[in-house]
Amino acid sequence: MLKHLIAAALVAITSVPAHAAGLPGQASRNCQIPQSVPVDAAKADKSSPFLGIFDGRWERVLPVTLIIYEVEGSKAYGYYAWKDYGPWKVKAGCRAVLGRISGQTLSFRGDDHMTFVFKGAKPAGTYIYKPGTSEEFVEKASFSRKR
Repeated sequence: MLKHLIAAALVAITSVPAHAAGLPGQASRNCQIPQSVPVDAAKADKSSPFLGIFDGRWERVLPVTLIIYEVEGSKAYGYYAWKDYGPWKVKAGCRAVLGRISGQTLSFRGDDHMTFVFKGAKPAGTYIYKPGTSEEFVEKASFSRKR
């Protein structure tokens, strides 16, 4: 856990654009990701289907990228990035995320209330905006692994 706190501090201090780090993904160019973030596809296939870089489009319109670079037990560490989308008044951005794994499901809470169900190489995603409020709405997407 301590190494993740240190890594989070280093992200704030020594981050670079994702494309400079060589990470693919349709939305990751909007993200500040440290150059040292390894994403090992071979390890993903052997040890965890959750590791990797995944692209999708919420409701087939808003491009997003989910990067999971480490899995420890039931925890998944990564980044979530999205592109601009004018009709929804969404501005491009990125944030570090911590997910929970249960069975074939990867879930995130907080600012990004997302769930990804892994059945094969294309996880199905669900995003809930402002859960439990009168403004709540649900978006769906199918994601594909980039690496």
